[in-house]
Amino acid sequence: MIHSIISWDCSFRNFFHLIDGLLCQEYDRDEFELIYVEQRTRQVSDVYNHKLGLKSLWDRYEEVKNKMNIRVIYLEDDASIPYHLGRCNNKGIELAKGGIISIMDGDMLLPPNFLTLL
Repeated sequence: MIHSIISWDCSFRNFFHLIDGLLCQEYDRDEFELIYVEQRTRQVSDVYNHKLGLKSLWDRYEEVKNKMNIRVIYLEDDASIPYHLGRCNNKGIELAKGGIISIMDGDMLLPPNFLTLL
């Protein structure tokens, strides 16, 4: 059974530790997917991190897309729409393929056996 993991951004996240934590899992990578939902546009998200000298969500996606099942969804909201975690999570749930769905913060640090224990 596929385990879908939903995480979110709203152009405020500087690091994506969840990605690294999932790459190190002692769990079959074909058995889980990671869906990151960004409330803003890719351009806004990229600019936010790049101006700080950091990798953006899309940069991290490009690094790991061939190593794990990851999708990035952009809701394309402009800055006049307030941050809304529920919209991000609901879109991720809507697109999830898994029979098990977990919602995890993008800055989580995971031990290698986290998904096995979960």
